[in-house]
Amino acid sequence: MYILIVGIQIILGVVFLMAGVMKLLMQDKARSMTPALRGYPRAFISFIGLAELLGAIGLTLPLWLGIMTFLTPLAALGLSVIMGGAIYTHLKLREYPNAGVALLFLVALLYIASTLS
Repeated sequence: MYILIVGIQIILGVVFLMAGVMKLLMQDKARSMTPALRGYPRAFISFIGLAELLGAIGLTLPLWLGIMTFLTPLAALGLSVIMGGAIYTHLKLREYPNAGVALLFLVALLYIASTLS
């Protein structure tokens, strides 16, 4: 069971790290690739990118260092809020496959938060 949780943490950490870096450093490319981002101001996208980056660190760093492990469920809950907004945005734009992926991430994040708390 521990291996499953660690695997999910690592996968989600990598996904959110890449998404956060893209939203922070390559915002124009992210906007062109993701129609859901086009309706939001640049500052909001930067904020979401920073939150995703910090969430990725919070999901994985306590695992690697073995300290401040209370941050992992908090990071998972914070990223769950972001995924809730992503689901709403994708459903509003009728991007049902993207909403399904965001829902899968939400379920995985809530699993991590409930298991490690």
